[in-house]
Amino acid sequence: FPEAETAAVRDMILATAQHLSAHARNEYYAGFAQDLDLFLDLDLSALGAAWPVFQSNYARIRSEYPWIDAADFDRQRQGMLGKFAASCESLFRLEEPRRLWAATARENCQRTHDEIAQRLGASA
Repeated sequence: FPEAETAAVRDMILATAQHLSAHARNEYYAGFAQDLDLFLDLDLSALGAAWPVFQSNYARIRSEYPWIDAADFDRQRQGMLGKFAASCESLFRLEEPRRLWAATARENCQRTHDEIAQRLGASA
């Protein structure tokens, strides 16, 4: 693969680690910045799923980290979900994904954040 294409894909993947602050550092091709915004919106689209699907996805993610203590996992997720819930209006970058998923994503993130807080409080 050409180096520029490989670099563009690499930057898109690495941007998923910093959804809230990620931006196109290079314009690998015309429209790359908008493609990056769409890629990041699609990466977070599961946050805007119906509650039963969201719960199932959360359980699946948890199963990918069996070596992490449940309370540690919950604390890490709680922090991330709290940030996402507080910034849902800017979480989705493009208008259409924001219209489709932002409200439900905020509800899902806040609900899960609150459930984790209850679990952590009960285990203290």
